[in-house]
Formats: sequence, C-alpha cells, structure tokens
Amino acid sequence: MNTLYIILTTLFLILSIIYYLKYQKILKANSNLNYKNINEMLSKKNSDLLRNNEEYEQNSIKTIEKFQNIISTKEQEIENLKNELDINISKYKTEIFNLKDEFLIEKERTYDKGIAKGIERSNYRIEIHPYQEIKQVKKMLGSEDVLNVGYKYIMFMNDTPTAYSHIEIFETVSKKEIDEEKINKLLSRISDVSSIIPNGNVKLVGNIAEFGKNLLNFKNKNYR
Repeated sequence: MNTLYIILTTLFLILSIIYYLKYQKILKANSNLNYKNINEMLSKKNSDLLRNNEEYEQNSIKTIEKFQNIISTKEQEIENLKNELDINISKYKTEIFNLKDEFLIEKERTYDKGIAKGIERSNYRIEIHPYQEIKQVKKMLGSEDVLNVGYKYIMFMNDTPTAYSHIEIFETVSKKEIDEEKINKLLSRISDVSSIIPNGNVKLVGNIAEFGKNLLNFKNKNYR
C-alpha cells in the first residue's frame, strides 16, 4: 500500500512538473509573441513618425524657400523703388536748379529793364565825390587825429540836385597807416563805386589824383 502511494505521488509530481514546464513554455511563447507585436507596433509608429518628420521637414524647407523668394522679390522691388526715387529726386533737383537760374536771369533782365526805363523817363544822374574828414580820437594818453575816407553821392533829376544824398565812410586810417600803397587802395575803392549801379548814369566828380595828394599830406600835417 505504501509502495503504491509513493508511486502515485511520484507520478503526480512528475506530471505536475511536465505540465508546469509546458505552461512556462506557453507563457514564454505568448510573451515573445506579445513582445514581437509590441515591437512591430512601436517600429511602425517610429516609421510613421520618421515619415511624418521627413514630410514636415520637406514642407518646412519648401515654406522657407517660398518666403525667401518672396523676401528676395520684395527686396528687389524696394531697391528698384529706391533707384527710381533717387532718379526722380535728381531730376527734380535739376529742374528746380534750372527754374532758379531762369528766375534769376529773368529777375536780372527785368531789373536792368527797369533801370534803363527809369533813366529814360526821369533823366537822372548820380554824382560821386571823393570825401574825407578829420576826426580826433581820444586815447589813454592824449588824443590822435584820424582820417575818415569815403565818398558822397548826390542824385540829380533833370540836372536839379535832389534831397537824395549820402556820405559813405568805408575806412578810418591813422597817420602811421598812410603811405602810397594805402592811398592807391583807397582811391581804387572810390573809383569802383561808379559801377555799383548797373546801367546807371553815375559819374565820379573831382580830381581823384589831387584827392590822393591831400590824403598823403594828412600824414605831415598837425591839426591840433
């Protein structure tokens, strides 16, 4: 009886071990299958992600290239507009410059015509006389005689003097500044006054050489 029990017990244990091993094998097979399925699924998802990423990258590149082309086109348009604007500005500046020249020429022409017509109608003339006056200037120690040099002009209408006269002093000189070179410069300035009125009937009256001698004599005279 005991022997049969042992045999049955042993047989049961052996069968239990066999079934356990088979069960483990089945579990392992199922686990491997699940792992394979999961791995395939993950691989597929990874492939899909890579494909999507590649498509996105390609679309992004195309979009960037599109915007770069648009930017390049706009930059070229801006450059063309700037060039056109520079050309127009240069053109308008030239036109304005020419208009100013024409205006000044016409203004000068009108002025000359007015002077000529005024001379014709009024029969006026201007006499310019060399002018000098001696002034005494106070200094820290005493005083000093100086000479104011200029000209006096008088307007005549129909050979009649008018109230329109004026004395213009253009330089003051001291005795130590008087020499022939200085005198010649002063006389030249007085002689040039007759040209200040274009087309005008202006006449320098008086002996300019004698006036120069009087200026030169100022150095040797004592007026105190």
